[in-house]
Amino acid sequence: MRPTLAFVTDRFNYFNDKIFGGELKPLTIRLSPARSFMGQLRHSHRRNPDGSVTHYDYRLTISTFYDQTEAELEDTIIHEMIHYYLNHNGVRDTSAHGQHFRAMMNRINKEHGRHITISNRRESQQLSADCARHSYVLCVSTLPDGQRGITVCARTRIFYLYVKLPRLYGVKVMQWFLSRDTFFNKYPKSVTPKIYKITESELTEHLREAVPLICDGKKIRVKK
Repeated sequence: MRPTLAFVTDRFNYFNDKIFGGELKPLTIRLSPARSFMGQLRHSHRRNPDGSVTHYDYRLTISTFYDQTEAELEDTIIHEMIHYYLNHNGVRDTSAHGQHFRAMMNRINKEHGRHITISNRRESQQLSADCARHSYVLCVSTLPDGQRGITVCARTRIFYLYVKLPRLYGVKVMQWFLSRDTFFNKYPKSVTPKIYKITESELTEHLREAVPLICDGKKIRVKK
């Protein structure tokens, strides 16, 4: 089945009461044709004068690209609700799907008969089927919090992104590569500033055969 706003909203409210004790506040729910994710939780944050950080404006986005069973779609929604619960309650995990996420996921699976996973099997199978080889210009960013992110750049927007990414995301370091790794097929070619977070292990694995580039904002060339 393909998700609808009515279905996702209904399931969010139902699981909020049944699994999360009604603790989760209503949030913006959106649908997207994106193929790079099945579900995604986003939020904004601001730093307070005392140095603490306030998180707000939570948004849940569910992809309409994938044709899932009802149970799979529900598990996708609950997966993102776990992220929401942990973040909303200020739980600092060891990683995006660290020990706190896994403990909560395993408990929900056991107590509620769910089959939530770290990475959705249907998504992995469908993305791996897209194995055509293309050449990508990649910008690998180091964010202010030390996390790493990638932008698959549209060729006509490389220099625009060179300027905009640091301004919008506070990027400290940008590295540029040319890659034909099919791993990057799942990311959209960006014409506007967009950074997708990625682990160091994924970067190491999928940049192994990439060609380093040098970009100065006016020219981009192979690094000698």
